[in-house]
This record gives sequence, structure tokens and C-alpha cells, in this order.
Amino acid sequence: MYKFNLLYRDFNCDFYNYFKYITYILTLGNISNIITANIYVY
Repeated sequence: MYKFNLLYRDFNCDFYNYFKYITYILTLGNISNIITANIYVY
């Protein structure tokens, strides 16, 4: 159970970093996307 929780935490961290990277790529062009990305991050 502990190993599963550790793997699940690592997976969530990787997915969060991937989501942040995608939102960063999307916000390079549009200011409206920057506002929505800030809403998603916070």
C-alpha cells in the first residue's frame, strides 16, 4: 500500500509538471490563455 501511494504521488507530480508545460506552451501566444492558466494553477 505504501509503494502504491508513493507511485501515485510521483505520477501526480509528473502529470502536474506536464500540465504546467502544456499551459506554458499555450500561453506563449495568447494573453487570455495566461489568465485561464493562472486560474488553473491557483
